[in-house]
Amino acid sequence: MAAVALVATAGARTTLLVPLDAEPSWRDLAYLAAIPASEAVNPGGASLIALDAAGVGPEMKDYARRYRAQAVVVLGDAARAKAAQNGWPIPSARFSSLPVTSAEQASLALSRRFWTKSPSVVVCRAEDYASALIAASVAARVKAPLIYLGPRGLSPAATAEIRRLQAREVIAIGTPAPGLGRSRVTLSTSLEVMQWARN
Repeated sequence: MAAVALVATAGARTTLLVPLDAEPSWRDLAYLAAIPASEAVNPGGASLIALDAAGVGPEMKDYARRYRAQAVVVLGDAARAKAAQNGWPIPSARFSSLPVTSAEQASLALSRRFWTKSPSVVVCRAEDYASALIAASVAARVKAPLIYLGPRGLSPAATAEIRRLQAREVIAIGTPAPGLGRSRVTLSTSLEVMQWARN
């Protein structure tokens, strides 16, 4: 079930930076969607950093010096990317941004950036943080994008993205959602997820 990662970074080490808010927000879900994206673009292991208001601190600088990413993708607007770049200790790293304003937008932007196609996609409701935690792990395990659903199920944009990916299987985590009219696996509980992963 290996996904095909986009060749935008051509084998370059890529670090994803996700700015987080002081209080819980949609950015926490964006961070979870970035986990499988970072796994897909870095086959040897993910490189993902959560940025708080303090920006790039000494621990992050130490990590950046050791990891030496050639590309850094900031899940935020150009201003956030510029602020992160100013504190980054590797001047040769290529910075880019994915400007998003919701969990669903973040998941779709990551999918478009890091996958040309994928036999599977993992979906869960954006308002269900507990399921999103599990969904991020499942998506990373199968190297598939994590796409968030709205209260009414798949949005037209999410449907179009799943079609673009040519996904044959949708793995739904948590409460079953309407609008998943394709081959799907619904995993409603942690036990079901563990049994599915074991199999």
